[in-house]
Amino acid sequence: MTVTTPGTDVPPPRTAQEKAIQACAKVAPQDFVNAKATTVGAIHAIAGGPGNVHGYAWILKDAPPQSFAAWCWRKVSAHSYQGYVVGPKGEVVDTGEGSSGDGPPGPGPLPIT
Repeated sequence: MTVTTPGTDVPPPRTAQEKAIQACAKVAPQDFVNAKATTVGAIHAIAGGPGNVHGYAWILKDAPPQSFAAWCWRKVSAHSYQGYVVGPKGEVVDTGEGSSGDGPPGPGPLPIT
């Protein structure tokens, strides 16, 4: 049985990745590019760059580590992309990441350099 939200034709997500895609697309319906399902703890654990810092520890800093999150990219102009995270309660955090080039970045964060 498929249950849908009244007024929509989008079925509820079955997997974490489907949940990520729906969360990211809801925030940027016209310019959504891709999504990656993750957790708050996984975002906080990302390290890299000089001193192997945890550069994303500030994102959703008050959410429990096991909470769902989605790493998203949206197209902001012809060759420019912006990263954002959607949290477990639908909150949106601008990651400050940007990418430019002939195509979008892959799902997930850019490496910390």
